[in-house]
Amino acid sequence: MAWSGEPQAAKPGEARRFGTTLTRTEDGWVVDGTKAFATSATGADWAVLLVSLAGPGGARHAAAPESVLLLGCDLRHPSVTVDTSWWDPVGMRATASHVVRFDRTPVPAAWQLGQPGDYVRQSWQAAFIPHYAASFLGAAEGAYDYAIQYVEKQDKGGDPYVQQRVGSMAVDLDTARLWLRHVARLWDTGRIDEARIAGSRARHVVEHLALSTVDHCIRACGARSLVRPSPVERILRDLTFYVRHDNDDHLLATIGRAALGREHDASFFKP
Repeated sequence: MAWSGEPQAAKPGEARRFGTTLTRTEDGWVVDGTKAFATSATGADWAVLLVSLAGPGGARHAAAPESVLLLGCDLRHPSVTVDTSWWDPVGMRATASHVVRFDRTPVPAAWQLGQPGDYVRQSWQAAFIPHYAASFLGAAEGAYDYAIQYVEKQDKGGDPYVQQRVGSMAVDLDTARLWLRHVARLWDTGRIDEARIAGSRARHVVEHLALSTVDHCIRACGARSLVRPSPVERILRDLTFYVRHDNDDHLLATIGRAALGREHDASFFKP
C-alpha cells in the first residue's frame, strides 16, 4: 500500500490537521504524526509512506515537491497504531482506510525508495490515475449486469424507454473500455507524455459515463433496485463517494491547461 493522505483542511469536528514530520538519524529516519485514508491499514504488514522533509502535507500538499520521500514502513512496529473510528463514510464501507499514527517510528535508510522529489519530478502519480477509471468502469458494469437480469426477469424488455436506457448503458460501457485501451496502448508503446494526460482525460470521461450508467440502471429498474440487498444500492453509494477522490473540476481544468500548452500538474491537478 502507498499512503500519502495528510489533508490540511480540517473537517467539522476535527480538532487538528493530519500530517507527519521527519527526523534524520544515523540509521535513516524517524516518522512522527498521522495519516488519513490509510487503505488496508488493519490488514497490511507494510506500506510505502509519501512524506515530506518540509513538514505535513504528504505528496499532494507538500510545500516543496522536491522534498517528497517514499519510505517503506513495517506496520507491525509497536510505534504504529490504527484509529478505526475515523473511517465512517457514506459509501465504500467495505474498505478500511483508517487513520494511522506514527509515534517516532524508525525507518532504516535502506527502506527509502529513490531520491527526494523523484515521485513528483517524474510524475509517478500520473501512472496511477487511470486506475480510478478502471474502478468506475467496474461499478458501471455491475449496474449494467443487474439491469439486464432485472429487465429480463420482469419482462420489461419490450418497453421502448427501457430499451433506450439499456442502449445508453451499453454505449457508455463500450466508450469507457475504449478510453482505457487507448491509455494502456500509449503507456505500452512508450508515449509517456501523451499517456499522462490521456489518463486524466479517461479519468474524467469514465467518471461521467459510470454515473450515467448507474442512473440509467436505476431509472430502468425502479426504486426496488435501491432496496437492500440489491447490489445497486451499494454501487450507487460506493461510486458517488469514490468519484470524489480528486476534484473533477480541477482535473478538467488541468486537461484544458495541457491542451492550451500551458504549465500543468498531471499528478495532483494543482493550478
